[in-house]
Amino acid sequence: MRIYPIPWKPGSGARFDSPGLTFDNLPASGAIHILTLAGEHVADIRFDGSSAGTATWDGRTKHGRRCASGVYFAKIVSDTGGSMLAKFAIER
Repeated sequence: MRIYPIPWKPGSGARFDSPGLTFDNLPASGAIHILTLAGEHVADIRFDGSSAGTATWDGRTKHGRRCASGVYFAKIVSDTGGSMLAKFAIER
């Protein structure tokens, strides 16, 4: 699994700017749970076979607000039961 761009700098117009954070080389289907370093739930992203192993997150919380700058965890859970944890940064 790969996450890019790192650090994500939305709206900067610079090298690490993009419309969303991309998660690549994902399992066939499952979910990505975005968490703060304290373990607080921020957002969920579902993916399935139609996404060709890729998912994009717009950096918004489950309540539609923009996430603050900081370091976050992405817990990737496949529908077959496997899981992995990755870390990424957002810089606003």
